[in-house]
Amino acid sequence: MTAGGSNGAEEIASDGDAIKVFVRIRPPDQGDSGHQQSVDVDQTGCAVVVQTKPVPKIFTFDQVVNINAQQEAVFSVVGKTLIESCVSGYNGTIFAYGQTGSGKTFTMLGPSEDADNFQHKNRGIIPRSFEYLFNLVSREQELHGKGKEFLMRCTFLEIYHEQVYDLLDPSTMSLSLRESMKKGVYVDGLAEKAVTSASEAYQVLNDGWRNRRVASTSMNRESSRSHAVFTIFIESKEQKSGVQNVKESLLNLVDLAGSERQKDSNADGLRLKEAGSINKSLSVLGKCIMSLVDIAHDKVRHIPYRESKLTFLLRDSLGGNAKTRIIACVHPDSRHFGETLSTLQFARRAKMIKNKAKVNEDTQGNLMSLQAEIRRLKEENQQLLSAGGAALTSTDQSQGPKNHEAGSSVWKERFVNAMMLKEKSDVDKRPLQEKIMKLEELCNKKDKILQSTKMIIKFRENHITRLEKTIKSKEGWADSEELMVDLKAEIRSLEDKMEHNPMVTKYAMEIQHLKSELQQYRSSDATQEGAMTSSQRIMELERLFFDLMAKQSSDESEQEYVGTPTRTPVAVDNISVATIEKNKSLETQVVTLKQTVTEQKEAAEKREMELESEVASQKKTITELTTVLEAQQLKSKLERDVHFQTVQTITTPKKIRYNLRSTTHLNSSTSTTPNLDNSIDFEDLGDDLFAEAQPPFMMQQANEALRAEVEQLQSSNNNMTERIDEYESDAIKLKQHISKIDHQNAQLTEILQRERTERTTTGEKSDTELVELRRRLIEAERNLTYFKEEADDLRVVLVSSDKELKDIKAKKTDEEDQLQKTIGMLQTRLMQVDMETTKMSKEYESACEERDILMQDLENAQDTVRFNESLVRDLETEVQEGKERLEDVQSQLETVSKSLAIEKHNHDQLVCRTQLEGAAQEKENLQLVQENELLQSEAEVARVKLEQQEKTIQNLKGSTEAAQHIISTLQKQQEQNKEAVAGYMSRIEELRTALNVETNQLLDHKQQCQSLTRKLEEQAADLNTTEQVNKELQAKLEAQVDYHNAEMSMMKEDLDCITEANDKIQEEYASTQRELESTQGRCESLEEALKTKTSQLEDKETLHGKKIAEMEDQIKEIRMSNQEESKEQEWLTEELDTYPLLCLAKIPGYSL
Repeated sequence: MTAGGSNGAEEIASDGDAIKVFVRIRPPDQGDSGHQQSVDVDQTGCAVVVQTKPVPKIFTFDQVVNINAQQEAVFSVVGKTLIESCVSGYNGTIFAYGQTGSGKTFTMLGPSEDADNFQHKNRGIIPRSFEYLFNLVSREQELHGKGKEFLMRCTFLEIYHEQVYDLLDPSTMSLSLRESMKKGVYVDGLAEKAVTSASEAYQVLNDGWRNRRVASTSMNRESSRSHAVFTIFIESKEQKSGVQNVKESLLNLVDLAGSERQKDSNADGLRLKEAGSINKSLSVLGKCIMSLVDIAHDKVRHIPYRESKLTFLLRDSLGGNAKTRIIACVHPDSRHFGETLSTLQFARRAKMIKNKAKVNEDTQGNLMSLQAEIRRLKEENQQLLSAGGAALTSTDQSQGPKNHEAGSSVWKERFVNAMMLKEKSDVDKRPLQEKIMKLEELCNKKDKILQSTKMIIKFRENHITRLEKTIKSKEGWADSEELMVDLKAEIRSLEDKMEHNPMVTKYAMEIQHLKSELQQYRSSDATQEGAMTSSQRIMELERLFFDLMAKQSSDESEQEYVGTPTRTPVAVDNISVATIEKNKSLETQVVTLKQTVTEQKEAAEKREMELESEVASQKKTITELTTVLEAQQLKSKLERDVHFQTVQTITTPKKIRYNLRSTTHLNSSTSTTPNLDNSIDFEDLGDDLFAEAQPPFMMQQANEALRAEVEQLQSSNNNMTERIDEYESDAIKLKQHISKIDHQNAQLTEILQRERTERTTTGEKSDTELVELRRRLIEAERNLTYFKEEADDLRVVLVSSDKELKDIKAKKTDEEDQLQKTIGMLQTRLMQVDMETTKMSKEYESACEERDILMQDLENAQDTVRFNESLVRDLETEVQEGKERLEDVQSQLETVSKSLAIEKHNHDQLVCRTQLEGAAQEKENLQLVQENELLQSEAEVARVKLEQQEKTIQNLKGSTEAAQHIISTLQKQQEQNKEAVAGYMSRIEELRTALNVETNQLLDHKQQCQSLTRKLEEQAADLNTTEQVNKELQAKLEAQVDYHNAEMSMMKEDLDCITEANDKIQEEYASTQRELESTQGRCESLEEALKTKTSQLEDKETLHGKKIAEMEDQIKEIRMSNQEESKEQEWLTEELDTYPLLCLAKIPGYSL
């Protein structure tokens, strides 16, 4: 795999909630120091280089952790961000994947020998996750105080032999997986333990880990024989302003069992079964990941979650609602090259999967608090939206108030005009639509009539041809030609009549014209009423517009928002929609209000007449009152003049004249009304009376009598004025009533005259219409007889055509039955072929998938074979070099042994020579001893070198034997790989042959389907032809029937219309006659009542005149008496005023 391909895979899963994949390379074993490493880490730390031959493969991931990385660095890269997301409400999963012995358990838990020590520096991801999780929870609680609460619960399970067991309760049997809409996939009956600290979580983990199934294999001293899943349920509750926010999430920490090969682990018995179940579940996991990758590339695939308990339990972690982290653990040694390569390919496919993680949040609280929270969020949203358009709205708001009033008036006018135009267009459109519908109906009828006439002509032509044949067989040629000419001429005339029948068109046009006139006559009243109510409609629309504008302005003021002119059309559109709906409801009410309008109209006319009469009478009353007022003003003026003159006469210094009454007259005036004729004139008595001295008691009596008389005169004057006012008011009311009755009489006579003229005109018009309708009825009856004769002819033709049609239908049913049988057989065959093709396509897809898997395995096997071959070649070269070095050492050893033997021989000769020569030669002996010692030291050194060389030789022999052993094992593996490749190739060849067979069968089935479809199309074409013929015959029959029915219906319609019109006219004529008679009777009764009223009015007028004259006389008398009484009163007042002066003048010694 090249770097470009891996980068492409990285680009696919780089966005969104894609699964993040990390690779960890474990350190090599202590006994594997001499083996070659098969993987290296790139300098960027995000790629793994696999030493494949001839070109190395590069796999790119999110992070690659090297051999020397510590556990803290692994947790920082993999776990911290995921645990933070879990505290925020997301689901999270971390699981380790790899072959057995690749360091999965060490990465997740830590060293196995210190499993109980959770403070160890090499503790794994699970203990560190506990620590970091509870640190985050404590930090959140410190920030929010008591407003936020957390609850953590733990579960621990293992999947062993595809059975789920609870590690916290080992006494339980295998548990079952369940699925619900709320929880998702869960384990029924699984024990949960609440934890409040990291130490409690450690204890739960330790209790469960002791119960996990672990065994020793040749590849791993403590190999996990089951998949372990430790789950932490995190629930947080936050109380804020009456709203409770609940978040639920879970953290899955998974330690998968490692994949292993039987030839490497040497497993047998129970361990072999365990390895089989582990490999099965891991293969299902690989299938699920491959299906998810295909789905990510827009392919339709089924994801086999339910084939394994592991994949079904972790379904949300693979393409669902979770954030997932995968740690792919690999072994760097060359012995595990194949497993390392398959693990890296699995991790590369998993990196392409995208999950759909979301916050598991639920908001709870009472209704008021939730509504308040919604309002607060809406306000925040509005503020954010308004912040972006503040610059734009500021300029609009500055211009908005100026143009608001002008804009509203303009929009009001547009609104009213638009509504009036819409109503007018609707009113104008209705008669046009009705006219179009009627014309279409008329055209359809005409087409049917033409078709029926053409059919009649065809039947007659057939009849003529049959007659021609009979004539040719019986009579001569000349007679037949003459008959043919006559018949052809008759046919042409009939065709011309049928094509250009003036009577039918004339009657149709007359009927249409009469119907339109009737519609216009009926709609005339409605148009008049619509014209009367148009002004009211405009007023209602204006009022509605103002109401809606006021409502809109109030809404805008509540929201503290000034509407710009650019928003007015939207408001007007909303108003127009509401107004249209209201108009529809008002139009429905118009029909019900028509009768009330007419009644109100009549009542208004009557009321108008009464008001006019009242106005006229009031006018007369006003004129009379003005004359009375003028007379009263003249009277008051005269009285003022008289009073002024009397005052002047009293105040002028002239001689005072006194008129005294007699004592008897003063005494009588106390009981009765004073008579002015009995007064005594004191002017003629002379001046001597003034000289007489009167006693004081008489002066007092006279004064009291005068005062009593004045009071009595004033009361009588007031009573008389009240009676005069009552008489005058009664007279005015009588005059008003008389004028009102006169005016009503005049109006009634005018209305009676108008109704007489109208009744006479309507009677004449109805008479003319009745004569015209009788004439049309006679013509229609004639046409009816003609059409009945033609209907009899058509009935005969129809019977013969019915017989032919029955025969055709019988043939058609037989053909259709046969065709349906053949179609059914073909459809069943086609369904079988479709089922076989779908089955073959599914088998083909499965074969393709199996082929892809086998090709991947083959590629891995070929890569391992090439890698092993390169290792064998390297070892062979090393062995050859060791052999060469061994040969050199042996040759050097032989030369040293030869030189040592020569030295020994020389030494022996020297010893003999010394013994012979004696003491003289001691110096030489000493020299020789020294030389001997030197030679012995050299021999010792040579012996040591020889021993070392022998050791190296032994080592080389051991290495050569090990190399030969490795070579033999590699050769065996190569032979096995060759056998596997041969098996894979044979399997591929078998699949190819099977695929070819299937494709050939599929082609055969397709050819059969094509042939069947061709036959089906031929049968369908035959069926279409027969159906076409059947349709033509049926159309002919239907045309005849339609023609007959149309003729009958038209005649019935004409007859019904004429009879209806005649009945209506007769009813209208009778009603008009009755109304005329009733109106005449009413007129006569009104005239009689008028006469009686007039006579009564004349009598009343004479009586009232007499009463008025009497009252006027009485008024005059009263006025005269009032004037006399006023004069007398004035005189008495003057006398009372002057009498004390006279008395004082008579006193002696007193001077005026």
